[in-house]
Amino acid sequence: MDKNTREILEALVENIETLKSFNFEKHVQKIGLGFEARRTSDNNWVIEFRLPDDKELHAFLFKFRLFIQKNEPISLFKLQDLMADTGLSKNWKTKARAALDSFLIYYRSHPEDIAEIFDNAPTNGEILDIFLYGELAHTGLNPRFKHKRQMYKKWTEDEFIAHILTQKFVEITLEVFKILVELDAITQEELYKNKT
Repeated sequence: MDKNTREILEALVENIETLKSFNFEKHVQKIGLGFEARRTSDNNWVIEFRLPDDKELHAFLFKFRLFIQKNEPISLFKLQDLMADTGLSKNWKTKARAALDSFLIYYRSHPEDIAEIFDNAPTNGEILDIFLYGELAHTGLNPRFKHKRQMYKKWTEDEFIAHILTQKFVEITLEVFKILVELDAITQEELYKNKT
């Protein structure tokens, strides 16, 4: 395997292992996404959304975003570039291709459960990008991403919809995280088989 490929795969594993150590998935399972609604004594509705703790979410996103940013060598979008390395096993390439395909299908699909909120429903990837580049992992002030900040503000101006979209964003990150965990396992195996 090429030295550069090895460095990328080692960084990929290192960063996925760090993500796993945050136990964000367990945090989300513990709080449970969703909401509770109750009526007050004056007959008004109070709706409380269960959302991840900001510190937990931001710690997770600090590393997670590396796999989504198209300019990062460990980005899922750059995974295809590694397929040209003849030193990588056919087994790894097949499984990595399957993980990449799974990611891209999910990234490009529309979440049906929030379609009614939008006239033109965004894809999972658009939600991921708008939340990451519009507010949570970037300021959104870079001229290249300013439109994402504006879209984030538009999407979240209604508090109810903002909470629903935040929950959807968390669901999307956890789905992508599952793909990363699969990629971690096959990549660790590949690196073990190709020790220098």
